[in-house]
Order: sequence, then C-alpha cells, then structure tokens
Amino acid sequence: MIGKIASVDISLPYKGPGNIIMQKPVSFEVYSEEDYFKAIPLLNEDERRIANLPQELRFSYQNGKPFSHRGAIDGNFHAIEDIVDELQKRKLI
Repeated sequence: MIGKIASVDISLPYKGPGNIIMQKPVSFEVYSEEDYFKAIPLLNEDERRIANLPQELRFSYQNGKPFSHRGAIDGNFHAIEDIVDELQKRKLI
C-alpha cells in the first residue's frame, strides 16, 4: 500500500548561535511506499540545512528493526529510530 500513514513530531538537535546544540520539535509526514517508508520533514530548505536533514528519510522496517536506505553510517538514524518508535506506539508498524 502506498500513502500517508501518519504525522509525527520528534525532537532533533539544532545548532544555534555560538554553536550551541538545542533540541527542537520537528514535524514529519510519514508515507508507506511498497517495501519501505519515507519521512518528510516539514521544514523549509534553510531549516533543513540547520537541522542537517535531507528532503526525506527513507527506511525499511524488518525483523522489528529500522534500516536506513542511506546505509549503516546515516547521521540521521536517530531520527529514523524516533519516528519508528512513534509509529510503533501508534501500532502502525
């Protein structure tokens, strides 16, 4: 099945003035696309750059674990894990 399955809010680190890292909530729209999921941050391009986020996070969910489509060294894997946790709480995966 393809389509939007949820909107989720998770806290992500942002680099602020003076290189101070702070947590800010970010909203994502999550879609199921055949054999993977994609989470699109609802941020403009500048906000995505500050949050160090791509236009979308693609991941699979297999054997109870998320897997990033960007590989083992995905700097945004923590965001994928938090999104999956929220989807599990809602019993969507």
